[in-house]
Amino acid sequence: MTSSRRRARRAPGTARGAVRPLVVAALLLTMTSVGAAPAGAAAQDAVVQGTVQRLVVENLDGTSAELAFVVPTHGPPLQVSGEAVRSVRSGATARLTVHHADLAALAAGGSTATGVDVTQVEVVTDPPLASLTNAGTARPVHLLTATLPGQSLDGVTPANLAADLTGPTSQYWRDTTGSAVDLTLGSQISAGVYPGWGDTSTCTNAQILAFLDWSAARAGVSPTAGADRRTATYTPRLAACPFAGIAHLAMGGSLWINGADGVSAREDILGHELGHTLYLAHSNSRTRCSVPGDGAAAQCLTGDYGSAYDTMGYAFSHPGPLSGAQMDTLGLLGPASAIVATGAQSATLAPVAGLTGTRFLKFSTGGATYYAEYRGAVGRDTDLASTRRGCPTGVQTCTYERFQPGVVVERVDAPGLGAPTYLLDAGAGDPAHLVSDPWFVLPVGHTFTTADRALTLTVDSIGGTGATVHLGPPAAPAPVAGATYQPLAPTRVLDFVPMSTGSTTTLTLANVPTGAVAVALNVTATGVSRTSYISACAFGTPVSTCRATSALNPSAGVDTASSVVVALGGPAGNQVTLYNNSGNLRLIADLQGYYVRGDASGALFAAQPPSRAMDARVGTADPHVLTVPGVPPGATAVALNLTSSGASAVSFVSACPADQPLDQCTRSSTLNPSPSRDMANLVVVKLGGANGDQVTLYNNSGSVRLVVDVDGFMVPSASAPAGAGGYVPMTPRRVLDRLPMGTASPYVLTLPSVPTGATAVALNLTATGASAVTYVSACPGGTPTSTCRLTSAFNPTPAADT
Repeated sequence: MTSSRRRARRAPGTARGAVRPLVVAALLLTMTSVGAAPAGAAAQDAVVQGTVQRLVVENLDGTSAELAFVVPTHGPPLQVSGEAVRSVRSGATARLTVHHADLAALAAGGSTATGVDVTQVEVVTDPPLASLTNAGTARPVHLLTATLPGQSLDGVTPANLAADLTGPTSQYWRDTTGSAVDLTLGSQISAGVYPGWGDTSTCTNAQILAFLDWSAARAGVSPTAGADRRTATYTPRLAACPFAGIAHLAMGGSLWINGADGVSAREDILGHELGHTLYLAHSNSRTRCSVPGDGAAAQCLTGDYGSAYDTMGYAFSHPGPLSGAQMDTLGLLGPASAIVATGAQSATLAPVAGLTGTRFLKFSTGGATYYAEYRGAVGRDTDLASTRRGCPTGVQTCTYERFQPGVVVERVDAPGLGAPTYLLDAGAGDPAHLVSDPWFVLPVGHTFTTADRALTLTVDSIGGTGATVHLGPPAAPAPVAGATYQPLAPTRVLDFVPMSTGSTTTLTLANVPTGAVAVALNVTATGVSRTSYISACAFGTPVSTCRATSALNPSAGVDTASSVVVALGGPAGNQVTLYNNSGNLRLIADLQGYYVRGDASGALFAAQPPSRAMDARVGTADPHVLTVPGVPPGATAVALNLTSSGASAVSFVSACPADQPLDQCTRSSTLNPSPSRDMANLVVVKLGGANGDQVTLYNNSGSVRLVVDVDGFMVPSASAPAGAGGYVPMTPRRVLDRLPMGTASPYVLTLPSVPTGATAVALNLTATGASAVTYVSACPGGTPTSTCRLTSAFNPTPAADT
């Protein structure tokens, strides 16, 4: 990976930039080697036989792709699904059964980004896999420079490539594999112009495969991937092929560097692409899972090149040694370097970059294989304590983050050679602490749980010479004492504080009750110059952790409010931090109440399925007293979701206990209606009135339709109904990330780290990329959709995050 690929990190609550489809154009072909279907195959199936070639593409937009082809003896190559041949080695001859209709569509000029469907794979011949166990075996790399029609040389010569290879690249592979991989200098060739490309405005599979074959022929070696023969060809950048490099995923084969901007970029790409010709796939990351610990791919955010620990990911500096998963792929994970656990196991792990001793703990469960290792700041990993940086969520969404020393966990999903590895955000899965800063490492005393919840890894100690860990079944979660709620009449505690891009402000709350652990705030952004997001966290939370979630998503020119429950922090336990991601704005905050642990006089939250309590139009300065239906005896506050629609003017709505004087009530705001969009906010309002069952709703300007849904009540613990519970504060974490939803498409969210006996959860929901004005409902799992959709939680609108 080249260090020139810099990307801005995508903000929480905002849409991912569009990912282009695979950059290699789909092949248009007429199959000439289609045979009769084997016995048992459907009549419409066809058979293709040829040599399997697997390729890895490094796209310039920060994404990557794996391609697979069957290349017949006569006729053009056929692209197939990579998963279909995952267990087939490059260079093997295979007979594939495919749908004849797919072939016909391709021959007629159709296209496919992933390859035709394969219903059956039969390996005909499988050449022996070249061994890496013989230390010191020389593996020559033949180096070529070439141009394509119309190109001019850019100054890079075979001698330049030779310097890259024999210097940092070969030394890296010798060091990290104990000299088992010795990449030596083969021939150096100025190959001239490749005459077979044709139209240089195109970049098709056939053009690329033919170019790789030509480069091998010019070097006088077999073009067959898997023959343990390597060619590396450099050309000036061909704009039609928007990738930096492409290589066979094989034991041997060819690679192409499609231009580079500087010596270091050339070195990085060469070493990385040669890793692919050793059957190593990418070192990706898997973060922000919606379940504690590890999760399936669909439950987590996958980042291409998200690991900065080795050369198969991306490091803004020189990478460290190979991981345990990669050493295992190379057949170099022996008893001297690894412990293979089949059950409960303790291990002391030496630093990976020390290159000696037991460095890896391998264990498998639930169809996945995991590798735990200690990345100490020694040897090639010395810079982990200083300058090593990478892209934790992937290159495409990168803001450089410091990679730290510590115990990390990697995962491999698929069996077979060439499977990618995933560096897991292991610390973020600790249900007791929810560690996510620094990225990926597990501090002492913290745990990581596998996706199937069968095993937990715990870090017992970390010292200068290594780390001690133990593996075993996860402990049953201990009940957590919740905090009770003390409602207040709304009080302004932050008044039009200016904030700029990336700035934070500390809110200190005076007279915090003894035992207070969290505070209920209504936060409003006004005077917004640019679409942004606001994060809210306990004081002392690292900014890199706090900004990973959003509490409020203001849009330029629109006043926006959101209620948020924030844990308290700071030396006196009475402070919260507010962070603004982008642009200039002013922040307002109104205090609604406290959550206090150990206060028997406080209230517990009694959740209920959302129910509609009001749908009425309210005029200017026209206080509306709402008698809340179904208030339990003794309830002190009510959780309401307020929605404004059809506002005739920009305004604000205050929600207060019914007996609070109006001049005091209107000093705080809960909702900010706008004529251009529907707005919604959830707020916990203290109850008032003669019977303790009323709240006042006040609209400041114009007229607006107010819709009110009741989500539950705060009830004193002495009279609370069964199922009522206290509040357990936590560091905010992302549990659902850019889930695409269509019209009327319900989604069931499984929540991570739910304490025993929990009855409700505090969530901040954000919508981005809405195609139409709509509403989103949120209900307890199991609520019929027909019931859930009768109420709304918030109201997305196009062209604005909500």
